Amino acid sequence: MKLKMHASGDKGLPQTERTYFQVFLPKEAKDPSLPMFFCSKWSVGKVVDFAASLASLKNNNNVLTAKVSYTRNATLLSSRNDVLKYSSLTI
Repeated sequence: MKLKMHASGDKGLPQTERTYFQVFLPKEAKDPSLPMFFCSKWSVGKVVDFAASLASLKNNNNVLTAKVSYTRNATLLSSRNDVLKYSSLTI
């Protein structure tokens, strides 16, 4: 499969600013992966939001009560500057 030929993304982006990825989606998605392209100048957050919208996935990363699972050791700094350490963390 040719990645650039089948990739979806913002068609208004100039070819020189496009970065191509094979994006692997979560289990609840209908496709296991999709080829996508993004602007090389976008932040990671914007890329995640855009990829979720292209894949028609529910995106809760901007909600305070959203759940995020970490499987590796994590150190978090909360808004109260409390350091939290967990080996497996669910927020």
